[in-house]
Amino acid sequence: DERILYRGEWFPGVYLKVGASRADLQEWARFEALVNTWRYHRGQDGRRAFTRPIAASRQDPAILALDTNTFADFLTQAGFTGERFWWMITYATRDDYCSLPDQISAWAGLHSYSRRALPGAALLDAAPPTLTWPEGNGFLMKGLAAPLKEHIRPGQLAFDIRPQGEGVHISARNVATGGTYVIEAKRVIFCGPRFLARRLIAP
Repeated sequence: DERILYRGEWFPGVYLKVGASRADLQEWARFEALVNTWRYHRGQDGRRAFTRPIAASRQDPAILALDTNTFADFLTQAGFTGERFWWMITYATRDDYCSLPDQISAWAGLHSYSRRALPGAALLDAAPPTLTWPEGNGFLMKGLAAPLKEHIRPGQLAFDIRPQGEGVHISARNVATGGTYVIEAKRVIFCGPRFLARRLIAP
């Protein structure tokens, strides 16, 4: 189940009911209705607007247009103003995308919620079927890392990534020794929040 960390305690669900007023719950119910409109939206080909994997989602122009507007602007235009509502939305986008609502597209924001909803169930209490392991995603990490052990360098901190000729130079520091060195690579895949990319990757 989804969980929310609030004032040092974990609460179940995708919405924090503790301390919510009637107006708060009404606004969230309106958001649920909006999300479920997209959740059940299908095209002539029968495909859903938002599903997993993403490649299985519809590619209609009206849906793709959501990618040209931020999630924050989309929700503001829809009339959502409550402080608790925006706290929840911000909590969710930071959790799912390591970004704020004005840093992701409306498509990404709606996808995050639409894929959670279940037929005949409300977002307040619904949780999608989940496949997990006792060690969580650590199970997947170990499986992915196993065949690549000789190429993995733990304890290394990259602090500068910049194009160099036809390749890329990565300046890194060995956390244990404090020594620095440069890695020359043909390509680099950066996996991290956008705010870090702006500080690490040279134009």
